[in-house]
Amino acid sequence: MARILFSGAGKYKKAIESYKQAILINPDYAKAHYNLGIVYGNSGDYQRAIESYKQAILIKPDYAEAHYNLGIAYGELGDYLKAIEFCKQAIRIEPDNAVAHCNLGVTYGNLGDYQNAIKSCKEAIRINPDYAKAHFNLGVTYGKTGDYQKAIESYKQAIRIKPDYAKAHHNLGDAYGVLGDYQKEIESYKQAILIKPDYAKAHCNLGAAYYKAGDRGGALEEYKILKDLDKKLADELFAIIDGDKK
Repeated sequence: MARILFSGAGKYKKAIESYKQAILINPDYAKAHYNLGIVYGNSGDYQRAIESYKQAILIKPDYAEAHYNLGIAYGELGDYLKAIEFCKQAIRIEPDNAVAHCNLGVTYGNLGDYQNAIKSCKEAIRINPDYAKAHFNLGVTYGKTGDYQKAIESYKQAIRIKPDYAKAHHNLGDAYGVLGDYQKEIESYKQAILIKPDYAKAHCNLGAAYYKAGDRGGALEEYKILKDLDKKLADELFAIIDGDKK
């Protein structure tokens, strides 16, 4: 979903007021309805986002971005069938819209239809080979199918395109961990943390990887850091570390 930047406290409220004012001046301003939907979506109000996207589409039926963002909003609410419907509509309007193909792939993945998820992500990559998110989502899907080697290749490709892609480094670590390569798992989590120092899940998994590799001291150091970031994850890590005493 696109991001519209408003800095400071009450950023969403200010943005919503601005777009509502634009719509009051010109009710048929499709872009204002669309942008209002983006802001509602960014604030987590997906029902109002849906209403805004639908209004934009009513005014401009061939508004591809409104269709696939409508699909994303439905997906966030767990209505994956409607999400697929609107992503497909965006693709009918713009067959070479890589973002729509990628979002369609994510939705298929959420439904457990991994074959179509892979197909859609690959189509997004065919259209835009440098689309890091599509490579990442392809990696996620391969991981769900148990093909961790292909998942690793996809995450690496995402990282080649976007070296500061913290989540790709993290998921790369997950895949290495499943394959039992703890050293590469550790290095991947470290890289994710280097990019995003407050990445709690990466600290937790790094601690667990240290423990699996026989470095209890390293695991405890991550636990100490994690206590200030996420108490629940810290408790989960400590339960792993403390397991050898029971």
